[in-house]
Amino acid sequence: RDSSVLRKVQAQVMPSDFYDHRLGDIYRGITHMSTTREPVDYLTVWGHLAEWGVQGVTLTDLSKWSDEVPTAVNADHYAVQVRQAALARGLKVIGGRMLDTVDSTPPEQLISRVADELRDLREHHIVENVHAMALDEMLTQELQYDWVIPDLLERKDRFMITGVEGGGK
Repeated sequence: RDSSVLRKVQAQVMPSDFYDHRLGDIYRGITHMSTTREPVDYLTVWGHLAEWGVQGVTLTDLSKWSDEVPTAVNADHYAVQVRQAALARGLKVIGGRMLDTVDSTPPEQLISRVADELRDLREHHIVENVHAMALDEMLTQELQYDWVIPDLLERKDRFMITGVEGGGK
């Protein structure tokens, strides 16, 4: 109901982040309901499930899932947990594929493929136009590195990254 809470959650979670695709479909539908100012409660959500293609969900399921986030104040906290779990699942899939093909794929090709998959995973999970640039992307850009010690990157010498705690170094 509180649109500011929904905006915070949308800044963290996409429908594809949910392990259970039904939850992602319900989240997408609730987001739409909220933007069209339709009331969001158990019965209205229940009434839209078939329209959203959600099957096998009971009113008890809706109640249980809602109870797992006790107040709207906690919604963004749980959204972060959903996002982190989605990233962890993506990393496990990439790691599993790497292990499955390590004996049959040349190392250079495997490293390249895994790097591409990791880059795709990172790009898929970027929200609100935030772009975390990889080091190789920084090196291939035609920008001045005035924020880096001159010629440090070109010499391939030591590289130190500094920033605030939690800044994603």
